[in-house]
Amino acid sequence: MSRLSGDFLRLLAIVAVLIAHATSACEWRFCSDHQFVSESFVGAFLNQLARFCVPIFVILSGYGLTLKYNRLFEKGTVKFGFPFVWQFFKDRAARIGLPFLVWTLVFLFLANKFISFNTDWLTFISHNLQVLGRYLCLEGADYHFYFFLIIIECYLVFPLLVKIKSYSLWIFLLLMQIFFTSPSHILLNSLGIHRPDFPSSFIIYWVFYFYTGVLFAHHLAAIKNFVMARSPLWFILAIAASFGLVLFEYIYWSYHQNDPGNYNHFHRQSIILYTFATLFFFVRFDGAIEKILGTPEARGKAITLGAELSFAVYIFHTTILRLLNKTFLSHELFMLMASLLVISFGLIYLVNRVVLKPAVLRKILGLP
Repeated sequence: MSRLSGDFLRLLAIVAVLIAHATSACEWRFCSDHQFVSESFVGAFLNQLARFCVPIFVILSGYGLTLKYNRLFEKGTVKFGFPFVWQFFKDRAARIGLPFLVWTLVFLFLANKFISFNTDWLTFISHNLQVLGRYLCLEGADYHFYFFLIIIECYLVFPLLVKIKSYSLWIFLLLMQIFFTSPSHILLNSLGIHRPDFPSSFIIYWVFYFYTGVLFAHHLAAIKNFVMARSPLWFILAIAASFGLVLFEYIYWSYHQNDPGNYNHFHRQSIILYTFATLFFFVRFDGAIEKILGTPEARGKAITLGAELSFAVYIFHTTILRLLNKTFLSHELFMLMASLLVISFGLIYLVNRVVLKPAVLRKILGLP
């Protein structure tokens, strides 16, 4: 997959994240009224259409890191061992850990989660450290911060996975993914087997996608040859059929569950199929995508910049969405989505142009 196709997929994924969050209210309305000719169904449809986004982000993270370090290993710039592991963790701590810590502190402070110093200093420190530790390790300070937990957990195991080129491990992780994703719990319950429950950000739900990216980078040429030997029609049908399954599953459970959070999430076996159909669609049409989007050159540069700014957009878009939902736009789905996209990317673009240094501030803001 070319750099431009990868950037476009990443940009498409962050747009899908914003759409998923902007359409969440529609899911509740559709769940209660089941009106198919309505704005609520359009929103629910778009919400499910966007569900490839986080799995794709995790795959692309493993893919990009592996490509980067494979090149460094081949050049001899980096040798696999403790110095590599130490430097990798330092780099990732600056890139991901620093903004996660800073914005967690900010959000917790704004939400009044910390206690003020009106007691003894030991209680003050102990309580606030417990609060901070809970939100850093178990739950995000804002609802979308779970992605920080996912990616940090995946980074912790990356040095163990980067040198492994095993399809057997991939199959094992796939089976584990199937075991821990819906609707396996229904079959297991019928057999009297209780499946353990974990927080949705726990690595057991995401390491399969991450290792898929790692393995994809290791075997890129062979995978691309296999894909390119197949008719493009198969990949068009695959993405259409897999999304149809995702949507059907969502509609079916909307008649049997009152809370969309029980059946609209990423931890579904249908999402595995949909994610892979999306990934292989981009591999199969890589050349066409690069040809169309890379001409003129300015278009390709804009896509790459948008992809580079996606992390900062992710950090701040929920705050922008909350503000927009306090206006008349909360009842105007398409205007809400358009405003969220334009303001989020526009604001981050301006910040990227204005805040040129210090480097640590750019890292805190999630800028490239």
